Amino acid sequence: MHDPFLTRITNIRNKTEFSTRYETRKYNGNNKTDWWTDKFSLAELKTLGIKQAQAPGRLTIFDYQFTFPLLSDVIEMVIAFNKQHKGKRNPDNRLAGILIEAKDSQMYRELYSNREIGKDILDLLKKYDIETIAKAEKLAPIYLHSFDYGTVKYWGENTELPNNFLAFGG
Repeated sequence: MHDPFLTRITNIRNKTEFSTRYETRKYNGNNKTDWWTDKFSLAELKTLGIKQAQAPGRLTIFDYQFTFPLLSDVIEMVIAFNKQHKGKRNPDNRLAGILIEAKDSQMYRELYSNREIGKDILDLLKKYDIETIAKAEKLAPIYLHSFDYGTVKYWGENTELPNNFLAFGG
C-alpha cells in the first residue's frame, strides 16, 4: 500500500461504519487527520475500493472496482504470468519483475516495537523461493527500494538482491 492513510486512494469516506476511526496523528513531522491503515483488519481493508491517485491523466475507469492486493498476491500473479509466458510478452524475452518499495518504515518501527518491514519483505520472498538473485531470475526478478535508510541498510546486510535508497529533494 502506498500510504499508511486511506482517504487519498480509497472510498473510505463512503463507509460510515468506519467514521469513528478518523483520527489525527503525527506523520512525517506534521499533524495529519485521516483513517490510518493500522487501525483496520485486513478483512476490513478488503471492503474498500481503491483508485489511482497519482499523476493527472491516469485512467479512472477502474476506480473503486478493486481492493488492495497483498504483496503475496502480486508475487503469485507475476510468477504465474512468467510461467505461462516465459518472457515471450517482452520484446527482449525477459521475465516480468517486481519492484518492491518499503514505505513508512519508521512509522512501523514506532508502532510495532522496532519491527523492520525490510525483514518482513525478505521473509515473504523466501517463502516464494525468490530471496536471492539466482532464484529470483528464474521466477520473478526482484528489485527493492525505500526512502528509509534503515531499511535499505538492513537489506544491504541481509540480501544480495538489488536495492537502493531513494532520496527526496522536495
